Amino acid sequence: MSKSFEMPPVYLGQMVRWKPHPGSDAGAPAWVVAIGTHNVGLLVFHPKTINGFSYDGVLHERDPKFDPAKYTDVGVWGYVEDQEDYLAYQILKEDK
Repeated sequence: MSKSFEMPPVYLGQMVRWKPHPGSDAGAPAWVVAIGTHNVGLLVFHPKTINGFSYDGVLHERDPKFDPAKYTDVGVWGYVEDQEDYLAYQILKEDK
């Protein structure tokens, strides 16, 4: 039996990277403003905008449930560079 996907740890106010779809080089910085069991709410700061855009129900970029037809409007989120390694280190440190 395969293990179901678990969303990586994230906290309110964390800066993440929003992308229009998995594997995209395009993207924008975003703040996590809501956390659900399987997705997050983001305030995304697209280039050349003053105010952020709010997106609800944003899946992680490695979530196999991502369906372009269903989630194209909200995109996906991922950690910013080196953040995933840092969070993994913190979790291991807390387990000791």
